[in-house]
Amino acid sequence: MANKAELILDSTPDDNFLEGHCSACKTTKFRLTGNTMDQKTLLRSMYDRHFRRVHSREDADNRISPIATDRL
Repeated sequence: MANKAELILDSTPDDNFLEGHCSACKTTKFRLTGNTMDQKTLLRSMYDRHFRRVHSREDADNRISPIATDRL
C-alpha cells in the first residue's frame, strides 16, 4: 500500500525560504524564497495542484477498481 500523500515541510520558521515535499512521491519537492504567509499559501496551492493531478486519480482508481473487479 502506498504512503498517504501529504505535504511535509522541511524548512523551519527561521529559514528565509519555504521547502517541502510530498510524502508519497520521492522526487516531488517544492521550494520558494521567503517565509511569509503569502509564500506559505502559495506553497500549499502548489502542493494541492500536485495532489489533484497525481493522487486524486490514484484514490479514484483505488475506489473504482474493487467494484469493477467484482462485476467481472
